[in-house]
Amino acid sequence: MKKIEAIISPGKLEDVREALSSAGIQGITVTEVRDFNKQKEHKEIYRGSEYNVSYLIRFKLEAIVPQHLAPKAVAIIVKSGQSGKKEHDKIFVSSVNDVSQVYLNGPGESV
Repeated sequence: MKKIEAIISPGKLEDVREALSSAGIQGITVTEVRDFNKQKEHKEIYRGSEYNVSYLIRFKLEAIVPQHLAPKAVAIIVKSGQSGKKEHDKIFVSSVNDVSQVYLNGPGESV
């Protein structure tokens, strides 16, 4: 099994998700993250107040896939996640030694 983690632009989330889903790759976890890279500080307005911001909002996708599907998943993310802008999107692939699932019957009860 391989764990694929990809940091992508918010505007490309649906394109990547749809492309992965069309290829049969499901079970993706998405988290909003902040990228503190080399970009310059910029101003944003939130609820009428102006703030200096030194990060970019990004999305982190995580998926566990069989080893033979990992190259295909990476290629799909690269193709469908390209924004055409000079951004620092990243894809990490690592090995997963063990996966366990917990099924809950109800609050705090496992079977």
